[in-house]
Amino acid sequence: MAMKEMLFCIFFMFFSLAIYSNNVVDIKTENIKYEINKEGNAFFCREVTTSLSFSELYEKTIAYLSDNFVNPGAGVSFNNNKDLFIVNYVFSSVQKKIPLVLDAWSIIKIELKEGKVCLSLILTNYNKKSMLLQELIRISDTRPLNPKGKKYGFTSHKNLIEAFDKTCLKADLILDALEDLYK
Repeated sequence: MAMKEMLFCIFFMFFSLAIYSNNVVDIKTENIKYEINKEGNAFFCREVTTSLSFSELYEKTIAYLSDNFVNPGAGVSFNNNKDLFIVNYVFSSVQKKIPLVLDAWSIIKIELKEGKVCLSLILTNYNKKSMLLQELIRISDTRPLNPKGKKYGFTSHKNLIEAFDKTCLKADLILDALEDLYK
């Protein structure tokens, strides 16, 4: 009898997990503006007009990057003139459908000029992880950017579209925060 109760509990636990994991938050990218660059990647671009001096812009950028871009996979570099910052950033767990997890990789570029700041963000790859393997997938090869894209191990294209929506939302939030920083 104890074995049946244990099997029932295990079945109930997995059933509950399956039901819970299928609850999808419906996020749409319709209000988030991005373009497709020549490589087929989603590309976000904003230009911020500011009254801050170049040295104030530089100090705010250094402080913001130090506080907010310290995660595995993040890397920050800048040129000799200290007016161009390139950040490699990972949006972790944009999609979780056990046993697969997707992280989204991006490149953020911050260009400081007297009186304005140019911000851009490019979504490049998904890092598909499971217990046994890790695989890089170009975001431009998946839906919705590529209507003929493969499922890459997921049960439907809906999972990749949701991952793209969540990634776009996170990218938009980062650009909003940077835009607010320079105003």
